[in-house]
Amino acid sequence: MRRIVYVICCVIVMCFTTTAQDIHFSQFFLSPLTLNPANTGNFEGSVRLGGIYRDQWFSVVGSSPLGFNGQFKTYSVSVDAPIIKGFRDEDWVGVGLMLFQDQSGSLKLKYGASLLSAAYHFALDKDRDKVLTIGIQGGAISRKIDQELLSGTDNIFLTELQGGGRSTDRQLIGEQGDDQARGGKTDYSAGILYQGVVGETAFMTLGLAVNHITQPRKPLVNGVTYKLPMRVQAHASVNLSLTDKLLLSPTVLYQNVSGKGDELNVAAIAGLIMNESKGVIVNFGVGYRVQDAAELYVGLDYGDFRVGMAYDLNTSGLSPATNSVGALELGATYIAKIYKKPKVDNILFCPRF
Repeated sequence: MRRIVYVICCVIVMCFTTTAQDIHFSQFFLSPLTLNPANTGNFEGSVRLGGIYRDQWFSVVGSSPLGFNGQFKTYSVSVDAPIIKGFRDEDWVGVGLMLFQDQSGSLKLKYGASLLSAAYHFALDKDRDKVLTIGIQGGAISRKIDQELLSGTDNIFLTELQGGGRSTDRQLIGEQGDDQARGGKTDYSAGILYQGVVGETAFMTLGLAVNHITQPRKPLVNGVTYKLPMRVQAHASVNLSLTDKLLLSPTVLYQNVSGKGDELNVAAIAGLIMNESKGVIVNFGVGYRVQDAAELYVGLDYGDFRVGMAYDLNTSGLSPATNSVGALELGATYIAKIYKKPKVDNILFCPRF
């Protein structure tokens, strides 16, 4: 009976993700290029490297947290850099590359992308205290399932309830549908970002991004034409210095998927400065994804390196099945600063007599 319930749940999830699969992270602030292409090159340094991994619903499928063997997992890696000045000395241009892959369910439904991004940062003053940025992103996406799991005696479409005979659902997701899903499609996103100093102790960021602008067609089920729905993300954050030792960063993310629904995520991250000269800051906080999950955050800054962990407590209708365990997530970023050493001409002083 346990296996039958598990099979039914997997099929339901499979049907849901076929029409609404898209990535999201609790630590969206540690995944800047999935949040907004306008974040490309938006930092002080030479190169930024980042990565994030999410293991979801591991209590249901029986996998270990962050064991890399779960059936619901998402990971992303990125690199970006400010490369050249803009039309003015105060402006600059950033470029980046972001890869991600999301896997869902027993059939290993995979949704992945390789995306290039570019952003132009337009300084609104000479000190760059206020900056307006426009960014674009584009590349190839793919959606496919593991054909090997559709054959053999262990595939989930062998219906135990009917004496082990093949389900007619097996014919809906066949080789033809998978072949159509193998070919990459081009996807485009665009975003705008404003950031600036507020008063003497605060820094504000406002952003808006539109994903899947061209709504690429990615069929997975035979005879069904499916377009990725457009997704709009609006985000805002404020970095506050409460005292010489305590920082606070309230942040909010709103997402709307055209015709599919929306999502609101609010969070507050506090930072305790342990060693200012070495840049050691301990981060901790809480968040809430409305009608979905409560989030706990903990992390550490050490100079130009930041690492964070998030733990989701499920508050949706799936709470009984997941034992309220939503996801465990790890993220990290590193900013490398590579500067040329100044060339100084030797000066020969004339001796005094």
